[in-house]
Amino acid sequence: MKKINQILLPGIVAMCFLLSSLTAFSSDKDCSKNIDTFLDCNNLKVISYLKKLTNADIGKVLKGLQLTDGTSVLKNYTFIGKADGIVKGAHLYVFEFKRQRSAYIWIDKTGSELLLPRCLESVSHESAYVLSGDVYTWKALQPGHGVVHAMCLEDSWIQKLK
Repeated sequence: MKKINQILLPGIVAMCFLLSSLTAFSSDKDCSKNIDTFLDCNNLKVISYLKKLTNADIGKVLKGLQLTDGTSVLKNYTFIGKADGIVKGAHLYVFEFKRQRSAYIWIDKTGSELLLPRCLESVSHESAYVLSGDVYTWKALQPGHGVVHAMCLEDSWIQKLK
C-alpha cells in the first residue's frame, strides 16, 4: 500500500496543479465574455488588492495589478491612505499619480450611496470611471456597483484619511 501511495500521490498532485491552472486560464477567458463579466471578475481582483494595503504602505509607489484583459491599474500610483467614515459601507482609497490625487472607491451592497464630486475641466473631462475605462455615469456611487476610479476628491474625504 505504501508503494502505491508513493507512485500515485505525485501523479495526483500534478493532476490537481494542471486542473487548477486550466481553471485559472478558463476563468480569465470567461471574464472577457462581456462588460458585466469583465467587471465582476476584475472588481473582485481590485478589491482584494486594495484591502491588502495598510498604513505601512502609505507613501509607497505601487506595482499595481493586471486585469484580466491585460491592462493594469494602480501601477506607479503612490498610496496616500484610506478614508473611513465617509458613508455606510464605503471603502475609499486615495492615491497620487503625476501630482494628481484620485480615489478608488466601492460601496458594499448594504451601504449608502456616495455623491461624487464634479471635476473642473482642467482636471478631467469626467469625474469617475469603472475598471473597463468606461465613464461611470451616475452622479452618486451606488451600493454594489463595484470599483470606481474617482478623478476628483472632496475635502471631507481627505480630512478622514488614516
